[in-house]
Amino acid sequence: MPKLTYKVTVDRPPDQVFDFVANAENNPRWHAHVQETHWLDDRPTALGRRARQTGHLWGRDWAFVAEVAEWEPRHRVTFQVIEGFKARTSLQVEPDGAGTLLTLTVATPPHLGPLDPLVSRVMMRLTAARGRGDVDRLTAALEAEAARP
Repeated sequence: MPKLTYKVTVDRPPDQVFDFVANAENNPRWHAHVQETHWLDDRPTALGRRARQTGHLWGRDWAFVAEVAEWEPRHRVTFQVIEGFKARTSLQVEPDGAGTLLTLTVATPPHLGPLDPLVSRVMMRLTAARGRGDVDRLTAALEAEAARP
């Protein structure tokens, strides 16, 4: 299974980081490849809550519906795509000194069998700059949130 993992320390409190990244509607504010995300219901985030997301990545437009597959408030949220290209995205938040360690992992179904680990390494290199940009946008969005009255 190809897997991408990014770890970054964000200079914001863990609760603020978790609340922001666990709200799927914030995705367009920090993921460059995401155009729109909307929850499909009005309930609080919990297991089974669903969102629809659209975007553009690697020269292709895409759309999918994902649901919350893991929910550990203030620590981890995992979204599993249930309609569209199957992927599983996990966001984990941990205190790290005065800031927060955010670990983002995206896993996709096996495509190439024993070559999946190699594909994962190549994909990490190809997406490293995008990942750094996403982190910069996340930091800016969190700072903007903190500055709101």
